[in-house]
Formats: sequence, C-alpha cells, structure tokens
Amino acid sequence: YKPDRIELESPSFMGFAHEYHHEKDGVGLTPEDDFLLSLCFCPSCLARAARAGIEGQAARELVKQWIAEACERALPRRRFPEFPASGLDTFLPWPQLHAYLLWRFE
Repeated sequence: YKPDRIELESPSFMGFAHEYHHEKDGVGLTPEDDFLLSLCFCPSCLARAARAGIEGQAARELVKQWIAEACERALPRRRFPEFPASGLDTFLPWPQLHAYLLWRFE
C-alpha cells in the first residue's frame, strides 16, 4: 500500500496547545508549562543536538522534572512569571537547557 500523499500537521515545532478543536488537557497549564510540553526530545532530535555539541539528555531530564512538578500542583503556579516576555533568556541559569533551546530555534 502506497499513500497518495502525506499531510503534515506542522513542518516545524509547534506548541503543545496549538489552538485546534482537540485541545483538551484539563490541567491548567501556565505559559511555561505549555512551552516545556512543546519541546521534542525524540531520539532523532537528541542525536542531532549531540552532533551539534549540545547535551540534550540533561535538558530533557530538567524539563521532565519541571513537568512532573507541575503535574503535582493542586493549582497552576508560574515558575517563571517573566516568561514568555523574557524569551529564551528565562532559561539562562540552566545552561544545558538554554543551549538546547538555542539549537532548537536555529
């Protein structure tokens, strides 16, 4: 079986909440939670980051920790009140994550 075509939902990275009819998280995400959930750490992305000299696994572990903490909250609470206005500079104190984010947006 050969498909006639393949439809891509997005040719690039997109946010976790990408504003279509199927948005149903029910968690109460903050802007940074939404952003962190949009990050890709698939084997391909981690391998490409490694070839660029970026330690993606360290970034992945930090994001995993933050998302787990967010899921344990009774109510949404901002970890980074200045985000998204401060952009990727928000993550400067975490060099591995900041480097991964810069690589991702190249």
